[in-house]
Amino acid sequence: MSDRNPSLQSSPATEDFLSEVQKISSLIRLFQTRVLSKYSELTVTDWRVFEALMQHDTLTAATLTRDYDIEKAQLSRRLNAMVKAGYVERQKSPHDKRVAVIKLSQEGRALFLQISPQMDVLSKLLRDHMQPKDAEDLARICGALEPLIRGKIG
Repeated sequence: MSDRNPSLQSSPATEDFLSEVQKISSLIRLFQTRVLSKYSELTVTDWRVFEALMQHDTLTAATLTRDYDIEKAQLSRRLNAMVKAGYVERQKSPHDKRVAVIKLSQEGRALFLQISPQMDVLSKLLRDHMQPKDAEDLARICGALEPLIRGKIG
């Protein structure tokens, strides 16, 4: 038995939906890359780490890898660069000395607050050009597709 939705199998409107999603994803990444290129060597991965640490204050590398879908090797390289630049600090976990916790430095927080309004321009643009119901539907659809994709990539 197929897991596929029969209504998606034959609809001409949905035949190229993955291509459309990939185009939007690429454009979002391009926008983010252009904003971040104004700030030394920051990458989109760095920005995701900044956002996560602003939301949670401290995290472990394992949590960033698991919850934010950042590959372990890539995260290690980017964290090393961010520590060297003074944006991130590593400290031993008070609960487990074998584990390092990561947090933004004061300089990292200041940089996040400086860049954040520029990164928010795209969100505002999309919100201003979508009906609230469409935005809700898109969020619901993405939320439903995420676990399906995660299940396939492990």
